[in-house]
Amino acid sequence: MSTNIDVSEEVTRILDSLSHKGVLREQLADERIKSQLLPHQRVAIDFVSRTETGTLSPNLSLWRYVDMGEDSYHQHIITGSKSATAQQVKGGIIADEMGLGKSLIMLSAIAGSFDRAAKHARWNKNDSNRDEVHAGATLIVVPSPLLIDNWIAEVRNIVFSSWKKTLDLAKKLLASNDINSYLIHGSLAISERAKILKEFHSLGGANVLLMTLGTGGVGLNLANATRIYLLEPQWNPSIELQAIGRAFRLGQEQQVMVIRYIMKETIEDTNVLQRQERKLQLADGGFLQKPQSFSSERAEAISEIFGVNLRN
Repeated sequence: MSTNIDVSEEVTRILDSLSHKGVLREQLADERIKSQLLPHQRVAIDFVSRTETGTLSPNLSLWRYVDMGEDSYHQHIITGSKSATAQQVKGGIIADEMGLGKSLIMLSAIAGSFDRAAKHARWNKNDSNRDEVHAGATLIVVPSPLLIDNWIAEVRNIVFSSWKKTLDLAKKLLASNDINSYLIHGSLAISERAKILKEFHSLGGANVLLMTLGTGGVGLNLANATRIYLLEPQWNPSIELQAIGRAFRLGQEQQVMVIRYIMKETIEDTNVLQRQERKLQLADGGFLQKPQSFSSERAEAISEIFGVNLRN
């Protein structure tokens, strides 16, 4: 019988149960750190501080002394490398892609060292013949390219257009930039659509799905998508809303961003958007207002939209 295990909770439990707690102590994070640290992260701050100041217990050293008489040496317990001395590398604890919170640990250790650094700068100041030099410093934390690539790959994008030819051009443009994509349109068989959607939902599939609005607005659940692109506005705003709604189905746990493309100084910019707004306002008015509140302004707006004269 299989059971579901929360990996992150299990890793945290293991880290919190390590025996080094008899040597290291939990340190409170600097007040400038707003994130809540876990117990093993607070202990790690003490480890980093002791390593950098040279006060780390030999029991926690990564080097083990091997007594071979005149040929004695120190051996690294992880890499196996040998050295005449235990070479403790300052700043050697860095963040990686494992997701164990080491970035937060390092930032907490740096923030906690500000006061000690300032004290060190003032130490023996009166005995120094050198003038004090004020200098600014900036700490830039940049994720590794591998981590950024993984984040980008996790973002699922859907591109909507009314025209298959437009999506064909978009697909060629994506391919020219080494971006894989899928294309679903009205003439595609149902079985092919299902196959593409299954691949799009899988972790190893392409993260861009191109769809015509007609196929993207009927009975689909695209809750794994977090980016929606609309390549042109629609005269009927409900068509856009219906397509966008595919990403807001049950199961969507992330924030969804909708990007609309509008050609400046064209009919899209000067006419379509205004009509969309008027239609939505009229639709809301039909549900929210009482029958007697049907004003002459609304009548005029309806006549303009549908091209009829309500005054005759």
